[in-house]
Amino acid sequence: MSKVFVLAALIPILILGTTFVQNSVAQNQTKSTCGIRLGGMIRTLSDQQQYCLGSADGQKTANGDFQKHGNFNNSPPLQTQGLNHTAAYTEGYKNSYSDEWSILTKG
Repeated sequence: MSKVFVLAALIPILILGTTFVQNSVAQNQTKSTCGIRLGGMIRTLSDQQQYCLGSADGQKTANGDFQKHGNFNNSPPLQTQGLNHTAAYTEGYKNSYSDEWSILTKG
């Protein structure tokens, strides 16, 4: 009888624990954008968004440069669509450009 009581007492704890873990994972996923988390130079949601924009642009540009048999150039253009780039954008651009170029040239 005591085993049944202990089991019945543990079920709510297991359910609550599972819910807590799921909520923690969901919260951590919303804090991460395109694989970059807060920390270092990425301090705000705006930094994350800028990093992600730069990352996407860098990957596209590297692919285009490679397809056109261009040279490696991981420096982002000074302005894109009239916007000055932040340090986070530039970092994302350079990282993704370099990664994509490496993948394309080395396989």
